Amino acid sequence: MTVTSPLDERPLHFTARYEKPDRTRDLAVQWDEAGQVARAVEIRRGRERASEVPPVALRDAVDPLTGVLQIRRWLADPATSRGSEMTIALFDGRKRLDLEARRLDDRP
Repeated sequence: MTVTSPLDERPLHFTARYEKPDRTRDLAVQWDEAGQVARAVEIRRGRERASEVPPVALRDAVDPLTGVLQIRRWLADPATSRGSEMTIALFDGRKRLDLEARRLDDRP
């Protein structure tokens, strides 16, 4: 997986490659300047196929790598108190998922 994003952690371009012994799947997602998905394709055997995820489900979604960065920033923020929760909409070009996180006690 690779992602291109500015310092504000909004993705611009995400690609991923999934390899199995009998096949390879490439995914590519591009976001527009407003932070919304502009293009999402799955590439198999050299053919592109547009994502089947409805555009309304992609509103404010980020790629998985950006999602991890957002969780890290949220956990490092002193204002994030124990028990706080957050949800991040993730999209990898093929699937749309919710990443749910809850802040637990810090451990030494």
